[in-house]
Amino acid sequence: MWYLRAPTIARRAVIYLCVLGMLVAVNTAGILSLSWQRTNGFGLRGQPTPWAAFIALTAASCLTRHSFYGNGSNTVEADCVSGSDGNLYAGDYDETAFADSLCAEQPRQAFTKWWEWNRQYQVSFTLDWAQSDTTVDSQPVGPPYPETVDGDNATIRYVLTIDNVSTIGAERKYQMRTEQLEETWTVQFQPVSLGGWKVCQIDITNPITATFTPQ
Repeated sequence: MWYLRAPTIARRAVIYLCVLGMLVAVNTAGILSLSWQRTNGFGLRGQPTPWAAFIALTAASCLTRHSFYGNGSNTVEADCVSGSDGNLYAGDYDETAFADSLCAEQPRQAFTKWWEWNRQYQVSFTLDWAQSDTTVDSQPVGPPYPETVDGDNATIRYVLTIDNVSTIGAERKYQMRTEQLEETWTVQFQPVSLGGWKVCQIDITNPITATFTPQ
């Protein structure tokens, strides 16, 4: 209203445009800051702890019962298919969230056989990872695990077990046979430059092997 009372005065127009520019800049900065926090730096930041990074990775793999994980200031659900809105036997997973949890491509190999078995033999897997030996900068860390932790490297040993195997709704059903139901994962974590932890390497001891025969 102050500007419209004398819009022909150049000084008023300049002041008006400067104020509008400041409002746009402040609002844009606020929106970007809020988005940065809610999206964990648009996927560029890591998780506040190594164990949170692994939870995010396994949730995004769509191989666990727990599809929720922390993403910045939010708790979000991984984009996994269900029986009503997708193909349970397509080996699908949340590719964006999965990639955001990695600092190298090597860990992807640990999940590949499960996705391939899911696609090839139409078997749906639910896996469980039990956390055990945990070290940050070679120092042991035990429960209750802190919500944030700093360091240069971390290692966690997980025992993977097959929680459930299903062929419900499969067009071609196979029976899975295996002599073991668990394998041990040694997971290496590193902090990233913008803060937080990501998964960098997974080594598997006594990997599960299986045979599949048509039913």
